[in-house]
Amino acid sequence: AYWREQIAQLQSRSVITQIEAIVGDNAMALVFRVLKPLPSADQNQLIASAKAVESGLPLQLWLKTDKDAPAQRIWPEDAEPLQHHSDELALTIQPDDFVQVNGAVNQAMVQQALDWLAPAGSEVIWDLFAGHGNFSMPLAKRSQQVFAVEGDERMVSSLSLQAEKLALPLQAIRADLDGSGGLQPLPDPDAVLLDPPRAGAAGIIKELTERRVPRILYVSCDAATLARDLSTLTEAGYRIRQAGIMDMFPQTHHVETMVLLENKVKRHG
Repeated sequence: AYWREQIAQLQSRSVITQIEAIVGDNAMALVFRVLKPLPSADQNQLIASAKAVESGLPLQLWLKTDKDAPAQRIWPEDAEPLQHHSDELALTIQPDDFVQVNGAVNQAMVQQALDWLAPAGSEVIWDLFAGHGNFSMPLAKRSQQVFAVEGDERMVSSLSLQAEKLALPLQAIRADLDGSGGLQPLPDPDAVLLDPPRAGAAGIIKELTERRVPRILYVSCDAATLARDLSTLTEAGYRIRQAGIMDMFPQTHHVETMVLLENKVKRHG
């Protein structure tokens, strides 16, 4: 209600289409999606409104004018990067990144993924749809051959910088995750972690079954696409070893589901 009132006072209020709240461990970012740049007078008014808010976390204001370009922070100028923790690693996040809103449940989910996959130090691990490294950075603490795969070159650069900052042996790779053969250059994995968007991972499942990946950990936010992809995997010779549900959004029907599958057909060689 507060921000609705503040926006109603702006001269160019009609160009603001959406406000997103990104909650990090050290700050909260409000990302204003706009159809065109806001005039400086309106930006100053938003900054004044932010300064008047009493919040448990420091507040940041960002503008996003183009869906293909990164958001730009307008206040404060000297703010430290947004961070959230995964397996005791401080990960830098951008307002464009997807971040699980329930930090405690996310921590439990990452720990469960590590326990179920139980990666060995010499194993080759793929993290597909790696995002900002929520799973791949913790995996790289345990394995020397982790490949974090994303389709967006900017995200790949961010993953590389993150791994360098944390001194982790992670290789960030740009590849199409639509099943067009983008993963062929990578070495055969001992395990794959999948954390796709709601559309699921139908495009990439065929490549995984052709490579006869021994273990696949599928993290899903959509029951329908998960059921579809699990059907494909079980028809290809996989069996479900473990499955669990985490209530990421209490009081809603949205849950995160985690399924560990094993290939019953041994890989040749």
